[in-house]
Amino acid sequence: MQAVGARTWDTETSVSRGSAPVVSGDRLYFTAADGRLLAVDTRSGDLLGQTPPRLHGRHNGFVESLPTPTVDARHDRVYAGAPDGSVFSAPSGDPAGW
Repeated sequence: MQAVGARTWDTETSVSRGSAPVVSGDRLYFTAADGRLLAVDTRSGDLLGQTPPRLHGRHNGFVESLPTPTVDARHDRVYAGAPDGSVFSAPSGDPAGW
């Protein structure tokens, strides 16, 4: 039996600066400073998928804060903003296909 408050998993994502995470169902979503959207399985800690970086040459190298992704479970979408000023959506049900 695990102690209350014990760490259940630990995952390396290579993200040194990320947005606040948001949890929907058994997935945790957050964005990286290079514009990637990442999804992690909340039960196992496995990285389920990530989008390509979204910088498109319009980024000055420093982002003070990253917006938290928003999940629309009803429409199976997750929405995120990137440092290059773009916003995008991805299917929340298939992070491996991003």
